[in-house]
Amino acid sequence: MKKLLLSFTLLLCSLFSFAGSGIYESFAIVNGTFYDLGSATANTDFSGHNFGTLTGGSTMTIGGQILTYKNGTDNICGGFVTYAIFPFGTLPSIGTPVSLIYGGELGGGNQKWETTPGPTVTLPTAPGVYSIAIGASDFGSASGGGCATNPFHTVAPVIATFTIATPMPVRLSSITGMALGANNSINWQSESEVNVSRYEVQKSRDNKTWETIETIAAKGDASRSATYSMNEVATYKNTYYRLKMVDKDARFEYSKTINVTNDGKVKVSIYPNPIVSTLTISSLDDVSTIHIYDVKGAKIMDQSVGNGVISLENIPSGSYFVSLINENGTIILSQKVIKN
Repeated sequence: MKKLLLSFTLLLCSLFSFAGSGIYESFAIVNGTFYDLGSATANTDFSGHNFGTLTGGSTMTIGGQILTYKNGTDNICGGFVTYAIFPFGTLPSIGTPVSLIYGGELGGGNQKWETTPGPTVTLPTAPGVYSIAIGASDFGSASGGGCATNPFHTVAPVIATFTIATPMPVRLSSITGMALGANNSINWQSESEVNVSRYEVQKSRDNKTWETIETIAAKGDASRSATYSMNEVATYKNTYYRLKMVDKDARFEYSKTINVTNDGKVKVSIYPNPIVSTLTISSLDDVSTIHIYDVKGAKIMDQSVGNGVISLENIPSGSYFVSLINENGTIILSQKVIKN
């Protein structure tokens, strides 16, 4: 890698050194953030920095700043940073220069030259690890020689990295939901599907805890869009839904989250009746606690409704009265049930 950097440095510009002037601080500016090139400031070092996983075909801005000094008759007239993006472990034959414009006097002959945020650069689309090499130069002349355009002083390019991840094989064009009477309907459309295994429809009451309610096999057509839908009985007045999209290699990602509001048509009930081993509450909206009484009025159960499935395996056969209680302590359902 040192040989690659040396080659890139020689391609970037010829190296000159003059005691009467130079670059004393230099920065890469990526997406508006300053990174140290040849400086040692509180900023993050660009060399060795990992920008993480980025989206193929997305963009970043690349600019720069140099702070220069001059003494005696040396003259500095401008500067530039040069960048190159390339697959990790290789090196391009030439970089792209970004001109730095005069940014003001800093006192004592020191000057600032910068371009921020810099031009917008489109990242590669092919998956893999990539390098970004950025170096800096000023230009001018020694001993009062005017404003030549040749590089005067340079900061050797340093390298940061990023990764373009393999894209998921499914692209959604839409996902929508609506209330249909006592049901919620979830519909989605894919633009294309490559190596896709299935869609797992998930729902949540609070947009935090999720459960899978249905799994639908993907149609797997890479050349055209596909449409899907599923309905379920609304169990909450407000329900969040999302898709877990799983490919055949077990990789997955989630769709955006949607919310479906069912306007009061959700009715609470309990089933089955008679009961064999478990009692299910159809809707958990406004239901907090379940009380069960025997025929003599003795309370034999007082517990949170949890996920709405109540085990009655340890209760003897017979007749019972079930009450569902909301958070305010109000009974919202009272019903006689039989346990077989």
